[in-house]
Amino acid sequence: MSAEYALLDLNVYPDSTIKPSDDELKDFYSKNSYLYKQEASRKLKFVTLKIVPSAQRQQCCNDTFEQCC
Repeated sequence: MSAEYALLDLNVYPDSTIKPSDDELKDFYSKNSYLYKQEASRKLKFVTLKIVPSAQRQQCCNDTFEQCC
């Protein structure tokens, strides 16, 4: 595993002083589009539960079925 990071004091650069134009943003993106590419990935998590009815519940279902048929 590798990582890159930078520590910046965000108070030094107030948002109001940084105003890139649309053209600057498009130019930056076109030159650095590789930074925004990501291979398709998926995460899948699941749980399988086997539900076994109690003998009483099974008998109740059997009785109900027999009454219907």
